[in-house]
Amino acid sequence: MKYLAAFTSSVSLEGFRQPEFISVAAALDVPVTLLDDDIPWVSQGGEPFWFSVFESSATLDQLERLAARCILLRGIYLLFETAPTLEDLYACLETRTAAATPAASTALYRSYTSESEALHLSSSSSYCYQVETIGRRYTSEEKLAVIEAVLRRAPLLGEVEWRRPKRSYFVFLHHASENAPAGAKGWVPNGPLLRVFHCRLCVESSRSALLARYDLKKRPYIGTTSMPPEESMVMANMSRVCPGHFVYDPFCGTGSLLVAAAHCGAMTFGSDADGRAMRAGTEKGKTSPQMQQQRRLALANYSPEQLKGLTEEERLLPSVWTNFKLYGLPPPDRVRMNFSAWQRGWHTSAGAGSGVIFDSIISDPPYGLREPRKKVEMGTATSCSAVVPPSAPAALSAYATDEVVLDLVLFAAAHLAVGGYLTYWHPTTDNYTDRELPTHPSLRVLHNIPQRVSLKVVRRLIVMRKVAPLPYPPPSRESCAARRAPDDLRALMVATALPDNADYMHYRAKRERKCQAAQQFKTSASSCVEGISRSSGNRRGRKHSRLDGQEEIVANRQRNIEARKAKQAASHIANAARKDV
Repeated sequence: MKYLAAFTSSVSLEGFRQPEFISVAAALDVPVTLLDDDIPWVSQGGEPFWFSVFESSATLDQLERLAARCILLRGIYLLFETAPTLEDLYACLETRTAAATPAASTALYRSYTSESEALHLSSSSSYCYQVETIGRRYTSEEKLAVIEAVLRRAPLLGEVEWRRPKRSYFVFLHHASENAPAGAKGWVPNGPLLRVFHCRLCVESSRSALLARYDLKKRPYIGTTSMPPEESMVMANMSRVCPGHFVYDPFCGTGSLLVAAAHCGAMTFGSDADGRAMRAGTEKGKTSPQMQQQRRLALANYSPEQLKGLTEEERLLPSVWTNFKLYGLPPPDRVRMNFSAWQRGWHTSAGAGSGVIFDSIISDPPYGLREPRKKVEMGTATSCSAVVPPSAPAALSAYATDEVVLDLVLFAAAHLAVGGYLTYWHPTTDNYTDRELPTHPSLRVLHNIPQRVSLKVVRRLIVMRKVAPLPYPPPSRESCAARRAPDDLRALMVATALPDNADYMHYRAKRERKCQAAQQFKTSASSCVEGISRSSGNRRGRKHSRLDGQEEIVANRQRNIEARKAKQAASHIANAARKDV
């Protein structure tokens, strides 16, 4: 049977939609054959993946498991027809209802009539019709006109039920996206229609429930670099994590990626050079007014029954274990370790032989912007049998991005099971080339998908699969190293002249105009109040400290929360009054 996969996600994850869907289908052994390339109006165009047509012999239970796992999927629909325009869709419906032969269709793949559709059309159960649009906003009258036109050509039996229908039919209209011209006020996009789909809902995804459950705002213990749940689930899905897998994150921090892996049923293990992040954070973070407010607001989302398993100390100072307890997930094993010393820190037992430990390795290495990157100097290392004084500090030096990624690849080649996956974020810029990535004869790149982080920084999700055991003798570090070092992100962040980056230069010019206007306003305002200030003898107020700024942020946030609660209460009262009338 032929189906339609409808996707949805944040804008920065548009390129991950179809790869995640295919990866999850492979992990769950759900047969999926994409048909997009066979349909011209589906495959053509530079629009992001919103829809994908596929053929599958999967059962409804398999499709439900597939939809429940994909975080970038909206739902799976049984496809009846697809066409490039509404007129073609109407003609296709007329051809079908006239019992014409398949050869009567005016375009290839314009009709997907099947026996199951005939059963749905003859069913007397309740149903509803909806029109969903992308790229252009339709009025209620326009949507109703489309529904009536479809029903005139393909009438249905049964009663219309909007709240809980037995059958839900959809007409998806995908228009080309357009950007508003400069200076246009009240502009309404009106791009051409690219493709139309007529289908029935089979299964909805669990995207909304998953994002609500693992929302960082509801997580008691987070950090400045905690990975959002959407990206975390994408990484776990593209690593094809399954129940019983052993998953490792070498730079786990607050454990966001391990939460996603544990949700998929994996046993998790994490390490980090900063042991404080794996426990309850730094002393500064514990006493910060913002973080204290964050913890209070996060714990307020849980019922007393859910909080029963937490001690009083965990409620006051949550840790990584606190998050896993509230989610009902098995907590990870953790160890404090500088990953640059993995060759001296990892030792497998004699029975292990090959050294294979993990089924998947997922990680977001430090970029060196918010957190420092330090490596242990190889020249200062001592043998494992030597006695090292506890007070003897290890010599540290800068840990470059290309060295971090190279260590990840070499570690995966040594300790990843054959068929396992290495998934990591590679921080880079718009000047990226494939020469920035290390290579290894045992690993093969499956996906290399960019995600824009800011106007200057782009990170790429690299998914590698181990296709062969580690050769003997193993390749040298130099032979696997990247052929080109990535741009220095720290130097890039302070640079203001980037002629090759048109978006940033446009933003820079706009910001300079705002600064000039603000300076002119301050100058004119100060000249007006100068006489008043001198006569009153007032002194300039003291400069706000960092703590004052945090307290202001906390107060503003609390005020917004109270205003939102008051607005919601007023809305509930108004709705109750309407029902009484």
